[in-house]
Amino acid sequence: MKIFRSFIGFFIACTVISANFGQLADLIGPFGGFLAAIILVAPMWFVCHYLNLVDNKPSAVFVDLGIAVGVCCIFRDTLLLGSSAFFEGLPTILLTALGGALGGFASALVEKDMAKIKEERPIIPEPGMTEYEMKQLKIEEDA
Repeated sequence: MKIFRSFIGFFIACTVISANFGQLADLIGPFGGFLAAIILVAPMWFVCHYLNLVDNKPSAVFVDLGIAVGVCCIFRDTLLLGSSAFFEGLPTILLTALGGALGGFASALVEKDMAKIKEERPIIPEPGMTEYEMKQLKIEEDA
């Protein structure tokens, strides 16, 4: 049932976004892309992820909606405009995948560094305690 729910969620999102995003962008220009993201993508994200129409693991990253819409738009254009549309868009697809991989790598490095800083940082019982107060607290605990 999870796969069926996910399929329905992705189908609705892909249909709504791919049918209307380009029209808003063409009508208003670059601002139309931002407007389409707010009007179209945000509600689809809400339905798929927040309402949990699409099965999400607690530790997973929510890139599945972007992949679904991207693949939908690629195949829609390939079916409507022919295989030349796919090959013309291939450099963009590859660079997008490379950018996603680099972004994931950078995110992993940042997360690893944040975990290291968290381990090195002493646990402070109360926010705003000075080093002198921490030393006094340790002396009282040791005694």
